[in-house]
Amino acid sequence: MKTVTVALLILLTNTAAFAEQIPADQAPPLHKSSRKIWIGAGLAGAGAFILPITATRTPNQSPATAVVGVGFIGVGSGLIWLGTQERRRAMLPQTTVDVFLGPRNGIQIRRAW
Repeated sequence: MKTVTVALLILLTNTAAFAEQIPADQAPPLHKSSRKIWIGAGLAGAGAFILPITATRTPNQSPATAVVGVGFIGVGSGLIWLGTQERRRAMLPQTTVDVFLGPRNGIQIRRAW
């Protein structure tokens, strides 16, 4: 009796976990977008760390070194934005409706991920 209960419990929890998985065709775009988000967050964090260090001026320091931290933050923010846009496109379908008028009339509805 215990074996049957354990087997049923494993089967029920296994199918629930399988149902929550991301489809195989959506996994690569989600992985790429997550990678972009993490790299962007790392660059923005590095820029926030570097900015106070490069902002202090010494007599032999070039004024262009203060821009390094701002550049890191800008590039990191851009990557975060691109990653979130890519993640949104991978998760939500895009529906387009086309209407044809002329010799042949028709309506075409397409859903693309």
